[in-house]
Amino acid sequence: VILITDEPGTSAQPEAEYPLPPAVKRVFLPRREDSTAANYRLRAAAWERILTEHRIDIVVDSQWVDACTPWDMLCVKGHPSKPAFVLHCHNFCAVPYGWGGDTAQTLVYEYQFCDGAVTLSETDQRFVSAFSPHSRCISNPLTFLPDDSAGHADTSRTLLWTGRLSPEKRPLDLIKVMKIVAGAMPDTKLLIVGSGKELESVRDLAECSGVSENVVFTGFSDDVQSYYRQGAVFINTSEFEGFSLTIAEAMAHALPVVSYDMPWLTLFRDGRGIVAVPQGRFDLLAAETIRLLQDPQRRREIGLQGQKQIRELSEIDIAREWKIFFDEIERPDQTASKKSRNVNTENLLFSYLTLFQQKGKKAISDSLNACIREERNNARALETKKSTLNKRLLELEQDLRALQVEHARTKAECARMRGELGALRASRSFRIGRAATWIPRKVRGGIRCWRDHGLLYTFKRAWHKIQKKRF
Repeated sequence: VILITDEPGTSAQPEAEYPLPPAVKRVFLPRREDSTAANYRLRAAAWERILTEHRIDIVVDSQWVDACTPWDMLCVKGHPSKPAFVLHCHNFCAVPYGWGGDTAQTLVYEYQFCDGAVTLSETDQRFVSAFSPHSRCISNPLTFLPDDSAGHADTSRTLLWTGRLSPEKRPLDLIKVMKIVAGAMPDTKLLIVGSGKELESVRDLAECSGVSENVVFTGFSDDVQSYYRQGAVFINTSEFEGFSLTIAEAMAHALPVVSYDMPWLTLFRDGRGIVAVPQGRFDLLAAETIRLLQDPQRRREIGLQGQKQIRELSEIDIAREWKIFFDEIERPDQTASKKSRNVNTENLLFSYLTLFQQKGKKAISDSLNACIREERNNARALETKKSTLNKRLLELEQDLRALQVEHARTKAECARMRGELGALRASRSFRIGRAATWIPRKVRGGIRCWRDHGLLYTFKRAWHKIQKKRF
């Protein structure tokens, strides 16, 4: 067995990793976060080297929703030795449809092109089988076998939550539940075992809600069994899970589980050991928790039912299930015969609903892209018009400045000419000339007036001017 992982990052903590059996070799690929665009060549070269050096027959890839997965599959299936490529799907198949991108649709084609897919629930397997002719539901191995010695005091008031403090686990709902429970039973304690990016938010909400005295944060722990033995009720607030190992661990310790409903999971479909409430109804989660704390007999019965379910799961030979799956990959005639079978109605619905959803999303995307292109064209047209208008405005401003300069020059010229004319009129020669030509000018004016208006009008006008001069 060759364990292939990405190279550890700078923040990796080797001491937090689980130990490997001596027979398992570990090799590394360049980090998927760094293997984008042209940088993927380094990862492709690493795949080539690993597949050749270790003569790998089958690659089981657990990065089923990663952007690198389709390219990794091409590298594996394109190798001269033709290894099989198997997708290990370890979460609910519907989850990628809520991400808003194309991951869910990309997965449909990965299912079709891979050599097989393994899921953690029958629900997921039935969906995947619509696209992958070779699929199988194989449970995760259990961390703990059912603990017959586990016993919980009837008077225990300790609630337990374990896991990674991340948004999809809805850890903030824990505090909402605890506020209701502590209001009814003030001596109740909640143990939160785990760490994650939501830790500080949960602490702050506990403080603001007034239940910080009732909540104990233990942090990450390798010894989770001791906490399972302390608990009276296990609480799960996840929005979705692919298997929920923590629920299985709690049930192995005969802890009754109160959880948001996840009916696609095998544990929930069986139902033993679990009290399920609708997603998001933290008030009902709190009410069921209080009922269990107040009824030790019911709590014990539900816990033992869950433990029985886990005991049955623990009897499944998981290694044999994987071997059967691998053997079927190695017999192309069986795979071919499976492909030739008639597809049932359920698979047809899964397949075409998903493919038509992709077509619909593409139509919406094309429509939006067309609108974006139109808006960009309009913006470019407006920009061109704006540029033309700015250019014309600049030309007009230049013309205006030229006219202003010309106006100033003309105004200066007029002032100069007025000055020269005033000087001319003020000169002695001009005044003598005007005086010498006064009589001829008047006679010429009188003759012109007589010709135009007659003798009488000319006489009256002359008399009027004489009177005006006198007074």
